[in-house]
Amino acid sequence: MSIASLLLEEKKAMLHVQEARKRAGEILAKARAEADQILKSTLEEKQVQELLKVFEAEVEREAEKLLEDYRRRAEEIRRSGERRLEEAAELIRREVLAHDI
Repeated sequence: MSIASLLLEEKKAMLHVQEARKRAGEILAKARAEADQILKSTLEEKQVQELLKVFEAEVEREAEKLLEDYRRRAEEIRRSGERRLEEAAELIRREVLAHDI
């Protein structure tokens, strides 16, 4: 082999190395971009889960407040019904006693 052919082979090899480095750089850049996207997505998912937990706790507190309010109202209605029943019974008793049957 002549020196010229060796230099030509070396030049071809250097071009292949450069092309391989370029491809490797592109692959690394793409992998980094995908990794960043996955990390960002994971962080966003964690943030969403944390917010969801906060909202769930808030909804649960509100539900407890509403439940307690409904219990209180139901008790008031029950007492009101008993009171009205007692008032009606008293009114009937007075009417009966007033007419001396």
